[in-house]
Amino acid sequence: QAGPGLLLLDDLRGRRANVPELTTATRDALAELLPPLTYQANPVDTGRPGPELGRVLAAVGADPGVDVIAAYTLHEPDAVDIAAAVEEGRSHGTPMVLGLGGTGEEVARKRRELLEAGVAVTTDPRGVAAATAALLTDARARAHTAAPSPGGRVPADVRGRHDEHQAKNLLARMGVRTMPRRACDDRAGARAALAEFSGPVAVKLLDADVLHKTELGGVYLNIATSDDLEAALVRLDAAGARRYLVEKMAPAGVDLIVGARRDQVFGPVVLVGLGGTVAEALADVTVRLAPLSPAEAVSMPSELTGHALLTGWRSGPVLDPGELSRIVSALGDLLSANPLIDEIEINPLRLTADGLVALDAVIIPREADDAQPHL
Repeated sequence: QAGPGLLLLDDLRGRRANVPELTTATRDALAELLPPLTYQANPVDTGRPGPELGRVLAAVGADPGVDVIAAYTLHEPDAVDIAAAVEEGRSHGTPMVLGLGGTGEEVARKRRELLEAGVAVTTDPRGVAAATAALLTDARARAHTAAPSPGGRVPADVRGRHDEHQAKNLLARMGVRTMPRRACDDRAGARAALAEFSGPVAVKLLDADVLHKTELGGVYLNIATSDDLEAALVRLDAAGARRYLVEKMAPAGVDLIVGARRDQVFGPVVLVGLGGTVAEALADVTVRLAPLSPAEAVSMPSELTGHALLTGWRSGPVLDPGELSRIVSALGDLLSANPLIDEIEINPLRLTADGLVALDAVIIPREADDAQPHL
């Protein structure tokens, strides 16, 4: 209808959606279905929807310039069976986003019915525009193919669970900096590692099955003396530690989270966000489809709400976007090259005065069923 159609048109154009004028053949077909005073070039004004609505949708969907139908109608059960009209309108296979206006249980039931039939449904023209723009953004991203990475850039033989030491060894193979560390099988090894490193160390539980060590009391920082070490080892043993990781403390800085994972809807994605122990609370992240080139990843930090923290805030460290983008791109490549990995996460990836350094890393393998192709 005219009013909602104009609202929808303005919103779509504001979201950079191309709203093409329909071909002469399409408009001729619509002229046989609609009253002569209705606008039929795009957006199509149906007037009060009637039994011909399904054929109107089908005619628009058949237009060679149309990739998505964005439509809105009020619920008028005496005028048209909206579910039947939508089914007829989808005859050409063109995706559809439908706004169904109205209130009451009958309207809610019709929306559920349409959702069950695979039609995206919203309540107003703005929702139609937002959903349509999301479809277009996703389609553009999927149509883009990142330039292939240089051969051998990332390992292609990664499988199984990794403890933190093994995960950091993998990161080092990819050029990601870590702090000096020692994996220790017993207390004697931990004591030797403390003596080897000058300055304070972090002492951690080392177990591939433990993903969140801090929550279990599995991380102790700024351990500088033998007494401090013994006390930390006692607490780690109480938390179930069988092995220990002793690692030189990193300089102060700003903590980020960087990762790559297989999303159930979008497939492989990479993310960058403000990290550390507050990563989930802040939820300040930006996401891209993977794989992607460093050039495509370089703009991700600027999209964070807390981006100012990475630009020398209060005399703090300044991020080199190129260094971060190379890490993000490499993680996306790693996920693409290793179908038996479900997720890899570096949290925190600390920005220091000397650049980025990975302080913790987790690799989660895919379950056997998930790793098999689905036909």
